[in-house]
Amino acid sequence: MVEKLPPAVAQLNTVTVAAANIDFTRLVYMLHMSMDMQISIADTKAQLIMGANAILVASIALNPGALSSALVTAGSRPLERFAVAISLLMIVALLISIYFALSSARPKLSGAAKQKNLFFFGTAAALEEAAYVKQFMALTMDDVKMSVIAQIHAKAVIVDKKYRSIRSSLLFLFIALVLWLLARLVFAL
Repeated sequence: MVEKLPPAVAQLNTVTVAAANIDFTRLVYMLHMSMDMQISIADTKAQLIMGANAILVASIALNPGALSSALVTAGSRPLERFAVAISLLMIVALLISIYFALSSARPKLSGAAKQKNLFFFGTAAALEEAAYVKQFMALTMDDVKMSVIAQIHAKAVIVDKKYRSIRSSLLFLFIALVLWLLARLVFAL
């Protein structure tokens, strides 16, 4: 049996955002701040990943002799050569992790995120002050609303790209960490 919605709830489903009696400025501000906070969190995560990558790179740099001696010595045991191969795979995983962490700092924009918008700092800075003021003052309130919402969408696209890069970077960091542990165990044998 389908439950009938109360009249107040049913009416809410038919009202569009444009027709609703809401504090648009407050709503947009909250959405804008939420996107800015997500961008900041993503940047912090990328910085932490870079720090972890630096620690693993330092662990390799502190003991380069073990890798090179096992690689070039003809009489090295197969286990040592296996440990070197694992270490080389770890270095590749670290490099990929670093690449994705750095790419989250500057995600490539496409589509709507590249469109001209007076609320985007790049568009505003590209115009002379007088031209910017003239174009801004010529906007209708609906134009302003649409531009601000488009800017929020562009920020959401940026956040999405940053988090995708961070997920990939973390994946390769974990792979590098597992390989590092495995190489330490093999070198210890």
